Order: sequence, then C-alpha cells, then structure tokens
Amino acid sequence: MVYSRQADRIRRFFNLVAPIYDFFVLPALHSKIKKAASLLGDVTNSEVLDVCTGTGIMALELAERGARVTGIDFSPGMLSRATQKAKSLPATFRLMDASWLEFDDNSFDISTICMALHEMPGLQRHRTLAEMRRVTRHKVLVMDWVSSPAERFWQLGVTLIERLEGSFYEEFIRSNLKEVLNKCGLKPLAYEEDNAIGIFLCRPQK
Repeated sequence: MVYSRQADRIRRFFNLVAPIYDFFVLPALHSKIKKAASLLGDVTNSEVLDVCTGTGIMALELAERGARVTGIDFSPGMLSRATQKAKSLPATFRLMDASWLEFDDNSFDISTICMALHEMPGLQRHRTLAEMRRVTRHKVLVMDWVSSPAERFWQLGVTLIERLEGSFYEEFIRSNLKEVLNKCGLKPLAYEEDNAIGIFLCRPQK
C-alpha cells in the first residue's frame, strides 16, 4: 500500500502505541461500544466488516455476540494486537486501506466504523463511507465525535492520543456528519448520542 505523508505518519504512530492503546481508550469507550453494538440488534451468524478496526474493540464485541467478523486496518501493529485478543472468537483481521476495500459488492450483512472518520481528510472520509455502502447489504453503523473538545474533557486518554496523532478532528467537527452520510448513500435510520459521541445506524442506498 502507498500512503500520503500524513497517513503514513498516523500509521506509524498507531504501530507505536498499539501495545498501550486499549489502556487509554477502553475506559472511555467501553460502554459506548456496547451501546453501538446493541443498536444493531441480533447479529448472530451475520457477516460483519469492521473498518479501521484498530485493536478490534468493536470487532470482538460483535464476534462475542455471534457475528462472523472481518476487521481491516492500515496499521500492522494494531492488527497484531487485535489478532492476539481474538483467540478463538470468529474474527479475522486483514491489512487494508479503508478507502479501497478489497471486497465484492454486497459482501457483508453489516459494516461498522468507530472513532476513525475524524482522523481522515474529507475526500478519504467520503470514499471510505461510499466503499462501506458498496460492500454492505443491510446495515452500516458509524460512531464518532459530534461535539467540540470542550464537551469531552473527561476522555483524557482518548484526547491525548488524538492530539498526538495529529487528527483532522477540527475540520471533521465543523462538518455535519448526518449530511455526509446521506451524500455517501447512507440513510440514517436511528441515532443515539453519549457524551459527545454520536452513533448512527444507517441503511445503504443501492
């Protein structure tokens, strides 16, 4: 894979922090991941794609609920950690660019992306969502920030990591995520918000 200079810097950062990533992030996101997973309903035997899976937090939550999950990420270090955590769960992990998914149309029942869109430039963000629409038959779940930094001071560990990796957060938060989803062919069906994090359940428009 060939990355831009910015993307390569972020990838190298995630490779570096992979061993300690969960220590900082899980306390802030654990309950929200469970809430997002519950919004999908019964996922037993569903084929699920978790985009930008990181250390597999969402992927493994859904695998524990009976889904067969494929997680993709551009960081080998994060994928290695996810694979270690998976053990015997029905989850596999692949190195892949989120904006160029190497899957046929309608390969998955469900696709998810959690806390990753704000790290992407606008064009890549739109391309990633459009690719998720393409490969997904039924449901697309998107979870990310919807409020300004002042409203999320309590997520110290999460904020620290995002500032260090140089995210596109400020530009992302000025956009309207619901409008972005619609433009990318994803129709929001349900929405929940929890301490500055929004969870959108969408239907892919074919």
